Amino acid sequence: MRTAIYDHIKDLQLGSFRLSDERPFNASGQALYLKNMKTIYVDQAQTVHDNLISTLDGVVINAETTTVRVYMSTDAKQMPSNYQSLVANIKTARNSTDITGVNRREVDVSTTYEEDKMVTEFEFRFTTLT
Repeated sequence: MRTAIYDHIKDLQLGSFRLSDERPFNASGQALYLKNMKTIYVDQAQTVHDNLISTLDGVVINAETTTVRVYMSTDAKQMPSNYQSLVANIKTARNSTDITGVNRREVDVSTTYEEDKMVTEFEFRFTTLT
């Protein structure tokens, strides 16, 4: 799923932003997106299994949720002119036709501030019932 989201972003008009092949954190755990503003990083997919229903006759329905996070930072004092449209376009990655077999597609976008940087985090969640 990381590849599908990465490919979707790669095909967008990024303007003054760029897309990195690297993961968002280096070996020592430092956030690269804080060091390299206007660079978009796609993290590795994380999968969680939850037991939704267990019946007395042994039927079990599980939900497998795969989460992929995307990070970028900008100067908090001067927003790039294409910021809002870029955020809207990145959010559409949840509808990628390369991601199949999922029952639910969700994305949340949050912003936080680190010193003089505004960090934007996208959390894509894809759920499959098994």
